[in-house]
Amino acid sequence: MKNNQTREEVLEIIMDIFVVEIGFIEREEISPTTHVTNDFKIDTDDNTIFINAVEKHFDMLAPEGEWEKIAVF
Repeated sequence: MKNNQTREEVLEIIMDIFVVEIGFIEREEISPTTHVTNDFKIDTDDNTIFINAVEKHFDMLAPEGEWEKIAVF
């Protein structure tokens, strides 16, 4: 994790990125247990933009196929 951040700190950053990138969801509507695909009906394009923003923020690249497994923060 970047700069020895805790899991909770990383989740907060990811949720903030999600809100900014998706654009139509309020921060109060999401939590660490939110299922982004089912709860908000996020489409593939929105999901790709979100994933790219997370990868850029954390300077990482997730292995192909791994992001599809992620649905809950």
